[in-house]
Amino acid sequence: IEWWDEPGFGAAIFTIDQPAAVRWGVRRVEQLVRPFIWRFFNRRYGFEAGSLERSKETLRSALDRIEAERNGRPYLAGDSFTVADLSAAALLYPFVWPPEYPYQLPARPGSDFLDSLRDHPACVWIAEIWRRQRGGSAEI
Repeated sequence: IEWWDEPGFGAAIFTIDQPAAVRWGVRRVEQLVRPFIWRFFNRRYGFEAGSLERSKETLRSALDRIEAERNGRPYLAGDSFTVADLSAAALLYPFVWPPEYPYQLPARPGSDFLDSLRDHPACVWIAEIWRRQRGGSAEI
């Protein structure tokens, strides 16, 4: 919801690594269908201030749980990188917008919520997992 008023951001996310013509077309379509999409999602998911705050608290709790499970270790389960680390880092990348992401991500709009979590130990860990395990591009 924080990014709803960011023109073109949704199109940029959905067209990562697509040809310029596709990006252009999706941006135009997004402008036309945005009001309908908003009504659909609002009706389907019941966007309102209370549910947004509950969702933010759930996400904060999830980050706290990751940190508790890690218990200061570099990995979630055991002494080496596992599918648990891979899953957490892959699903939670939007918290850190890692430069190691395999495609060029668009600039992330400002987010009071995400900015408030920037120094959360779990977010620092997510960024570190991306840096350590992904490294440079594997593109040929």
